[in-house]
Amino acid sequence: MYNKIKRILALTMILVMAIPALNAKNISRADDPRVKYPKKTAEERAKTLTDTLSSIISLSSDQYQKAYASNLKYVNAKETAKSTGGENVKAEMLAAIKTRKLEIAAILTADQKAKWMTWKKSRKAQMQSNREENQKSPQSNGTAPAIPMDDIDGM
Repeated sequence: MYNKIKRILALTMILVMAIPALNAKNISRADDPRVKYPKKTAEERAKTLTDTLSSIISLSSDQYQKAYASNLKYVNAKETAKSTGGENVKAEMLAAIKTRKLEIAAILTADQKAKWMTWKKSRKAQMQSNREENQKSPQSNGTAPAIPMDDIDGM
């Protein structure tokens, strides 16, 4: 009688431990909350950057083409820096950012620069408030961005 109870108890414990393991296999990737979007091409990312700039400060068609060329060069330099790896990745990315900002600044008029800087300041303030709010929530991981968000040479 005592051995029979031990067997039933042991079998119950095994089932209790096995059920979660069996359920874990039934979770499909479609239910995964971490959705992975397809990676955009360099041209698509450059177009997105240029479209954002154009929607904020109304670029002319000539300015748009120059800004697109600058953004495409920036995106390609960034991809190259990431793919080569090594110790100079951060320095290469910062150099690409600085070059892009200088090229874009040369394209814009004074009014467009003022509009762009106003938008960037409001965007920076919005990101800062979002960051502070996320740090208050328990889901925050507390990591800082790898590239500084401050302005280089006013752009």
